[in-house]
Amino acid sequence: MIQELKQDNTMYLISCVRKMRQDNYFNDMEVLHYALTQAENEILNYIHQDSVPGRLENVWIDMTNDLLDKVKEQSVLAKKADADDFSVKSIKMGDTTIGKVSPYEMIQRMKQVPSSLERYKRQLNRFRKLL
Repeated sequence: MIQELKQDNTMYLISCVRKMRQDNYFNDMEVLHYALTQAENEILNYIHQDSVPGRLENVWIDMTNDLLDKVKEQSVLAKKADADDFSVKSIKMGDTTIGKVSPYEMIQRMKQVPSSLERYKRQLNRFRKLL
């Protein structure tokens, strides 16, 4: 029962992230789920609780969006992708080959992005347990 509720909540949060983002760059469910999990882990490590309180769901969604924005920004700045299409990995002119970035590669990029925890500390401090 608890696992089903957690799964439903995860799907709800993923749909919220998708609605907030008006682009198709991060359509893969695995990538969105990973970004959501990474933001959740940052929150839980900071507040020292077993689960994210319901009142922090908006912060959770915002942190996920920030993470996705930073990954997109980092890739464009590193010239790993064309500015118009984030998921393009490589383009060859002869015989027109276009390579797409796999979900695995996107997740690897997310692991390299620094945390955006500083921006949300004020909200998170309300729920923080001191050890």
